[in-house]
Amino acid sequence: MDAYVQKRNIYKPAQTNSIMPELIGKQKFVFDRIAKGNPAMRVIDFLIQNKDSDFTITEIADGADVARTTLWSGLLNFILDEGLIIKTREVGNAKLYKINQDDEKVKTLIKLHKNLEKE
Repeated sequence: MDAYVQKRNIYKPAQTNSIMPELIGKQKFVFDRIAKGNPAMRVIDFLIQNKDSDFTITEIADGADVARTTLWSGLLNFILDEGLIIKTREVGNAKLYKINQDDEKVKTLIKLHKNLEKE
C-alpha cells in the first residue's frame, strides 16, 4: 500500500501504525529538523513541498498540521507581508495562496529544504 495519501495532489504521510522501513526515521516536515514545531516553518515547508499548487487557508492548515486560528491570528499576514507566499486567485469566497518562488528568501529556503532532505 502506498505510504502517502493523495488529496488534490497534496502528499502527506498516511496516518497509520504499520511499520514501513522506508518511512522509519523520516520526518514529516523537513524544517522540523531545525525549527521543530514552528508553525511558520511548517506552513513554508508544506508549501515548498507542493510549490506548484495553490491552497485555501483550510488546506494549508491541514497540510501543515497547524490550527486555522494560528494562521488567522497573524501568521498569515506575517508570511504575506514578508513576501513568502502570494495570493493566486479567489474561488467564490475562498482565497488561494502558494509559495512565492520569485522571492529571494524563498529561493534560499528552497535550497535549504533540498539540503536538509539529502541528510
